[in-house]
Amino acid sequence: MGVRGVRVAITRKYKEYILQAAKQMRKNPTVAEVKLWSELKSRKLEEIKFRFQVPFDRFILNILCSQFKVIIEVDGASHNEFIVKDKERDHYFKSKGYKMLRFENTEVMNDIENVLMRIKEVCVQRY
Repeated sequence: MGVRGVRVAITRKYKEYILQAAKQMRKNPTVAEVKLWSELKSRKLEEIKFRFQVPFDRFILNILCSQFKVIIEVDGASHNEFIVKDKERDHYFKSKGYKMLRFENTEVMNDIENVLMRIKEVCVQRY
């Protein structure tokens, strides 16, 4: 098997790994993710379709709106150690035309109405 065959095999295994990881994340979401998702699923916000724990390239996105190219991430308190990786990830998606929205767990838990209003505003702007 040549180099190309090895690369294809690795790519397939990696894609399968990402799919399985996304399934696990759907089964074990954080409390804040559950709260936000319950407000967005089934087109509850302005009939906009969102997807939960979505594999995308080499990433798993908390919530994705493909129609308006909006990605929503819910970050916990321990997430501060990932700031550099988040910036790289944000830049990657921005280069692909996506808008990244980040909310802290406390925002979602304590101020869901403003979180939803911000999501709605961004989607409407991108219409």
